[in-house]
Amino acid sequence: MRFNILGFDQVKAVENKLTIEELMILRHMHDFVSSGRMESVIKDGEMYYWIKYDKFIEDLPILNMKKTRLMEIFNNNLCEKPSDWEERYNSMSESSKKRAKSFKFTGMLKSYTKKDKTGTYSYFTFTKKFYDMLPNITDNDMENKKASTVPPVKANNKNIKDNNSIHKNKKKYTKNIKKNNGNKVLHNKHNDSVNNNFTNYEEKELESMLREKQKEKFGDVQSFEFNPNFKI
Repeated sequence: MRFNILGFDQVKAVENKLTIEELMILRHMHDFVSSGRMESVIKDGEMYYWIKYDKFIEDLPILNMKKTRLMEIFNNNLCEKPSDWEERYNSMSESSKKRAKSFKFTGMLKSYTKKDKTGTYSYFTFTKKFYDMLPNITDNDMENKKASTVPPVKANNKNIKDNNSIHKNKKKYTKNIKKNNGNKVLHNKHNDSVNNNFTNYEEKELESMLREKQKEKFGDVQSFEFNPNFKI
């Protein structure tokens, strides 16, 4: 099944008993509102947009619809049920009641009628029910996202191994550094626990210097073990 029809969630459109014609009318209105070129008024803190039925008929000839039918769709199918609907319904003739039973009042829109000396104008605004039919890209992505197939690894003594790389293991020169009888212990620039003149050297420079100092003390012996904590 196709998920979206004219940018609307098809499942929700079916649940709300909307036809393809009604979806096309809603889509055209939403696009027109988004253009910022519709006449609007603010009523009770909400923005309502003037629907000129003749312009809708002109813009959507594919509907092959008369003005009276378009007015009926807006007011009786797409709008919320009027608060005084029961009273209005009871005052209808039997033939009008029979026709009124087909009204859907899907609640996609709310209406406001403006009357002044120039005439009567129909204004509409979208409801939350309408916006719920628009697909949410983020939610769709989250629904389709699969859980990672790689389980998280809990750190423990068995799966943690020492890294002897000087570049990666920056703690090698700072391990067990202490002040002892004024002796200076050489360490890398990341350790500020000892105040000496060697804190701005890189690890490779430090290692080279340590080796030279050890050679001065022990001689050029190939078998001596390099000690990164050698005191100078």
